Amino acid sequence: MFTIAIAVWRRALQRWQVECARAVAASGLARVALVVEVDGAPPLRLPAGSRAGAEASFGQLPAGAATLAIAAPPTAADRIAIAGHTLDMVLDLTGLRLGRALAGVARHGVWAFHHGDPVRYDGSAPGLDELASGDLASCCVLYRDSGAGAVDVLREGWFRTRQTPRRDADSLLLRSARWPAIVLAGMAETRGAPSPLRSVVLPAATPRGFSVTARLRAARRVGAYAWDSLGRRLKRERWSIGIADQPVEAVIRERRLAPLRWLSGQPDDRFYADPFPLREEGGRLDVLVECAPYAVARGRLALIAVDGERRLVSETDALDMPHHLSYPFILREGDATFVLPESWEADRLSAFRVETGSAALVHDSELMTGKAIVDPTLLWHGGRWWLFCCDRHDDDVTNLFVFHAQRWQGPYLPHPMNPVKTDVRSSRPAGAFVEVDGELYRPAQDCALRYGNAIAINRVVELDERRFREEVAFVLRPDPAGPFPDGLHTINGLGDVTVVDGERMSFEPLAALADRRARRRARVRRQ
Repeated sequence: MFTIAIAVWRRALQRWQVECARAVAASGLARVALVVEVDGAPPLRLPAGSRAGAEASFGQLPAGAATLAIAAPPTAADRIAIAGHTLDMVLDLTGLRLGRALAGVARHGVWAFHHGDPVRYDGSAPGLDELASGDLASCCVLYRDSGAGAVDVLREGWFRTRQTPRRDADSLLLRSARWPAIVLAGMAETRGAPSPLRSVVLPAATPRGFSVTARLRAARRVGAYAWDSLGRRLKRERWSIGIADQPVEAVIRERRLAPLRWLSGQPDDRFYADPFPLREEGGRLDVLVECAPYAVARGRLALIAVDGERRLVSETDALDMPHHLSYPFILREGDATFVLPESWEADRLSAFRVETGSAALVHDSELMTGKAIVDPTLLWHGGRWWLFCCDRHDDDVTNLFVFHAQRWQGPYLPHPMNPVKTDVRSSRPAGAFVEVDGELYRPAQDCALRYGNAIAINRVVELDERRFREEVAFVLRPDPAGPFPDGLHTINGLGDVTVVDGERMSFEPLAALADRRARRRARVRRQ
């Protein structure tokens, strides 16, 4: 049980601060022994109507804590009074950067948030700077300040920039509110101090209002978002399969895709996505894909056969269920082959055995139940099985979760850092791991612009039962001059070929509207 203090503004408690304190208390790992009320003007400038900035009652803070009113900046007497509570950590929610003034008062230092890119923005106008600058992703960090200049980043997240300053500010403040509780959980599991991700020097704080220039730039972005949203409603998202005569290991080494030959003969009423090559024989390539008619948009698994000229030879049903199926991850173990499809609507992750000589999938085992697993990707590493995935109900394009087990069938234990990564640009799995020259690489989706826009290739730096760290090695983007210029979503290899899927936003207003009506009727029938 950790003993902590929470520092807030004396006259203005906001919803995001309450959410943060509640998450810490609900973890059962920390006791809020002291609430420090700092006298001063809140430095954060939140847009009008922000949910995160809504006024809250001090009665919503954890009960039973002592209170202490201090000045800003704190005096030596204030420091002594706070240190007298024998604290493990001070959680500074004021935005006043109290770390230097309160250095040494707690065993694990002073933790605070910086709502903005810690390299480019001072954090005083969360949600506005990124929108006004045209950034696709907005950043937030939780850091530990020991008063020595640079701060240690304990948790970092990159979220898709939202359509308005208010929504972007709410996204940053509310989605990061549970981070202190997550870091404390990791500390309890590892029985040690948190390991910093990196150290940065924060820009000088310059509290300010929303400038006219920033407002105009943000307004232009809002208009662009609205126009793009209207345009997408009149378009079909056409996905197809591209094949490169290039081993996937060569893609990693060369940091590029060889010229793609796109599948010909694909039926016009459906899309193919999430390709996983199953086998190659005599120039024929069999690929498991998600197949979904546009009018239903409920995926099923199909096995498509492709000839040497990359023409569609046949499409065979591999697995169809009342719920959505996609991402048919292939696991080869000895002479057996298994498929672990995404089936989040069923709240379970199941394994199916591929019958020899056919495409039939026979149920084998349940790996996990009660969790909406998205894009499950297995890896054997360091004497254990690792399951990488996202959670449909927990920022499924932003938060990456890891579980581990002694057997691939489970039972799986959660990684103490879960979610191990929060980054809309490189979290959600996009295919199987690839080992090249002793290094491990993980394909992931870059969804900053839109879902499935590009593929980030991450190099795994650390992976064990206590730590996980990776870095983006390079990004594969769709060819803007190619037939599928709007998205690149999944990459996998088999032998000398690499398969991907690509997206084209096709302007078909009547068909797009008819698809939307048909999907709405289908959802009503399923309910």
